[in-house]
Amino acid sequence: MLELITPEQRRNQIGMLLNHDSMTVIVVEGGSDAGTLTNCISRDDCRFVVAGGKTAVLQTLELCDDQGFNGVLGVLDRDFVDMAEQRSSSTNIVYTDDYDLDAMVFFADGLTTRMVESLCGFENVHHQESTLPLNSVTEYATGIASVIGTLRLWVCQNSIILRTEKFPIDQITTPDKCIDYTKLCDLAFKRCETESVTETTILTCLQAAPQAGSGRRRISQGHDLFRALSHIMKTTWGVAIKAEFIEKACRASWTPDHLRRTQLFQEVQDWEKRSQRTVWRLTS
Repeated sequence: MLELITPEQRRNQIGMLLNHDSMTVIVVEGGSDAGTLTNCISRDDCRFVVAGGKTAVLQTLELCDDQGFNGVLGVLDRDFVDMAEQRSSSTNIVYTDDYDLDAMVFFADGLTTRMVESLCGFENVHHQESTLPLNSVTEYATGIASVIGTLRLWVCQNSIILRTEKFPIDQITTPDKCIDYTKLCDLAFKRCETESVTETTILTCLQAAPQAGSGRRRISQGHDLFRALSHIMKTTWGVAIKAEFIEKACRASWTPDHLRRTQLFQEVQDWEKRSQRTVWRLTS
């Protein structure tokens, strides 16, 4: 139903919310973003407006800026901003540190490994015969997600028509939990609708994936990370849990303490000072 609401209608809705003294309106892409941030905001001072996608947020903030509204903040997924997309010039828009908010949750200090311990069982995870050390889980998941992210970036940069969502992780990985480039290439080629693209072109793109470091993290989408994690948990410790469940559990475990260590926290604090409005809840 969100797609039926025009940016003008959303601006009018925000205008009515701003009639309350010192109210902050946070415009987000989706309901899960609002749910993730809820534990970290001052609920007495803030209201969420779910726009239904990045374009809708940008259009809404442009109208609010033109209207001169004070107290409206847009929070956007970084996606490929500064890589294949332009950054918004609005001073009322901030971006996630990583590819999206779910990726920020995934990479929060210690959160993912503690969740694996909880869901898979401490003794199971730390058994001496375990084929994968717990501290390698995020590294292996990032290795899988970043190759898919490389493909997604290439598609975005070259306007290729290719559906990059929900690649079956179990079909495109090797027994040692790495991407099988040939299988991913074959599947991507079958999904591609751009006639000029060949399997060789796709394989060349995939082989350019970063092999280590922050480059991997930067292009890893949250959903891909959690789907890779689900696959690793099943193949390593025999625990089959859907990625969506793990994702929701980690979101619910993300606290203001995790948030304080991020650039997003600092950028919103800077916005609070400029706008004389409150967003963050400062106690855990």
